[in-house]
Amino acid sequence: MALLAPDAYFFPEQGADVARRNLDSEDYEMIGVLGRISVPIRETGTGEIIYSQGGTRRTCGARSEDHAAIAKGSEVLVTRYEKGIAYVRPWDEMSGEEPAVEMDGGDSA
Repeated sequence: MALLAPDAYFFPEQGADVARRNLDSEDYEMIGVLGRISVPIRETGTGEIIYSQGGTRRTCGARSEDHAAIAKGSEVLVTRYEKGIAYVRPWDEMSGEEPAVEMDGGDSA
């Protein structure tokens, strides 16, 4: 039978308390998050975004705020978050910048 040294004991309450003190709800607010489409959003459909929050890379289901299609790779801004779904708008629409990804495949003349 082996005995553990006193310093080998772990008290989970101590670690949980430290984690609770470091959590700030503002650090996990979805509205205003900038992300990139990883699974394209079809017209009136659901896709997926990748974003960074709290130093961690995360994914989330996403729908277009105006029900329009949004291509994979497009930068988007979360404008609303309900029941685990981020409602997004293309970043170029919000910022006035030129789109980084061609929505029609880039074959227009």
